[in-house]
Amino acid sequence: MSSDDTTPAVTTANSAFDNIPEQFVPLNQIGIAPENLRASEPPDDDIAQLAETLFAGGQLLALFVRPARGKKELPFMALDGRRRRFGFLALLDQGRIAEDHPVRVKVLTDPALQVAAAMLPNTESVAPDLVDVIQAVGRMSKLKLSPGDIARALGYKRQEVLGWTVLADLDASVLTGVREGRITLKQAKLLTKLPPDDQRQIADNARTYGTLYDATLRNRLNGTLVTVADRRVRLAGLESYKAAGGRVDSDLFGEEPDVIVDPAILQQTWEQQALPVIEALKVEGLEVFLSDYRTAIPEGFKALPYRYAIEVPDDEAETIDALESKVHDARSTVSAVEAFTDATRGALLDLVAADLDFHRALHDSSIAAATLIPDARTGVEVVFYAADLPEETIDAAEQGDDHEDASPQPPSIPRVRKVGDIEVPNVDLDPTVTTHALNERYTDLATRGLMRALVDDPQAALILLIARLFAAVGLQSSGDVNASISTLEAKAYQRSGAPPIDSLDGEVCARLDARRETYLASGERPIPWIAGLSHGERMQFLAELMAMSLNGREFATHAKRHGARAEAVEVRDLTNYDITDHWVPDVEFFGAHNKRQLLEILQSMGADTAPATGLKKDDLAAHTSDAAAEHRWAPAALSWRPQEAPKTEDGGDADGQGDAADPPASETTPAANDPGAGVEIPAAA
Repeated sequence: MSSDDTTPAVTTANSAFDNIPEQFVPLNQIGIAPENLRASEPPDDDIAQLAETLFAGGQLLALFVRPARGKKELPFMALDGRRRRFGFLALLDQGRIAEDHPVRVKVLTDPALQVAAAMLPNTESVAPDLVDVIQAVGRMSKLKLSPGDIARALGYKRQEVLGWTVLADLDASVLTGVREGRITLKQAKLLTKLPPDDQRQIADNARTYGTLYDATLRNRLNGTLVTVADRRVRLAGLESYKAAGGRVDSDLFGEEPDVIVDPAILQQTWEQQALPVIEALKVEGLEVFLSDYRTAIPEGFKALPYRYAIEVPDDEAETIDALESKVHDARSTVSAVEAFTDATRGALLDLVAADLDFHRALHDSSIAAATLIPDARTGVEVVFYAADLPEETIDAAEQGDDHEDASPQPPSIPRVRKVGDIEVPNVDLDPTVTTHALNERYTDLATRGLMRALVDDPQAALILLIARLFAAVGLQSSGDVNASISTLEAKAYQRSGAPPIDSLDGEVCARLDARRETYLASGERPIPWIAGLSHGERMQFLAELMAMSLNGREFATHAKRHGARAEAVEVRDLTNYDITDHWVPDVEFFGAHNKRQLLEILQSMGADTAPATGLKKDDLAAHTSDAAAEHRWAPAALSWRPQEAPKTEDGGDADGQGDAADPPASETTPAANDPGAGVEIPAAA
């Protein structure tokens, strides 16, 4: 090489740590150095797995330790290796190693190296990606290493390693999606149940849309998989299914129901177990059908009317109610059966017989057919149908062969049901309306006509408004959308965990409770009852209901409801509202503030702050509460007084409005003795 060769010399990397010799020290002589960045953190949930790995594979990396400083420290204090020490201690607690178990360490005496050892391993290391672990296990599996061998070598459970080998067989696009965060690990486990082409398509969709939605994956799985959660399993029974040759594929990850591999055998088994029910119904003269769901009505039959749409005479009501109660009891008995056998199948037949008796009594013995549907609770749901006779046949049956007029029947009393606090009777209209299309047409036109009548009758509209608000806010009847002709909706204000304040919303609640008691004692429905009130009472009632429907609460400072705030200010102007007319802040309210805020509040209300500066937080809150009571003071925000617009140097508002645009001071400027003004209305405390 020539003397003028300018090739730069290769710089040797800092190898100070490598030059420190390793040695073994007893476990019971190692502590955690306080300068360790995670010295105060307790053991995490993965320490147990780390302990297994240390026991199976041994200690791969030495701990960086320094000598003790002072008598209170152990001889060797770990700068790095806190979790490995916890792993050894876990093995010690299990009695698997001795307290003087040798631990490989590097003892650092150089202060610079001690700082580097405490900082660098905790700030510059990168945890291995789970996908890398999965792929590594997959490669080991291809090298003919069994999941058991891999598990023993690493200290993991065989089932966990077996799951990784299955995940390693996923399409590469799926694992890429997991690595990049578009697909979760749980979703990847579900994708193992689909063929590679489906995996690739779903992963491509996740890349296109940026993420994979659980609903998309569930819909695909539901279309291809039958699990042990299938409704047919309840009656068929897994043992009978397996005895017929059916197979069950257990979920490897233990997160999803086991898969029914042979759905056709499951269907055959269900039908076989349902044969006693089928035969029992045929003996009763019914035609029997099988179906997966409540789908189309069998041809030649018609659906039965809804239970509460049937008028039942008083002399029959008691019998029908008793039969219905018998059905409910039988259903509860069947639902409690763990598995259907020859000994327990009789309970199912009793349920079907009771259900048939009830429907025959309710529908005047017109039952002609039944459809059997798999049910997750009782094994079988039976839906009954009546024969769909031609109209002329019905007329002849009603008139009799001699066409003599049938003897007049006494009118039946409509059945009445309760929706919360409101009685809802069945109201029949035109008996000739027998089709869905006609029923919709009739009720649509009748609604439009009632709208036209109501628009010219404000008093009737007011009564309806109050009745609807009363049902929604004051009565326990707001859950049934069919209980009112009005679409008006409202909710009573309430805050979880915060009871009413007696002098504020507690007063509103008390008044509405009294209204409800009076209404219940009347025995009337809401509209007639409200119509019987005087106009003044109705208006007062309306005020109470509207008051209970207000809700201006905001759950966070970033969730400001400016529309609600604006209306609150407008209602305040209408009512001349000031919260101090009814209430002043108490100790609990002031306790939510810090000391600085409390001192500022005292100063705002004109109170002497000198005696309060040395008080503790709780005492200061009590002192502030006493001062607020003395001054009859509350923050302006509690009276919905908005913050004033900032003024410019020339006296105009920041938005360019001058003094001429300002409303009178009496309407916009808080009183001089109201120091809480000028603060923005906060989210509810």
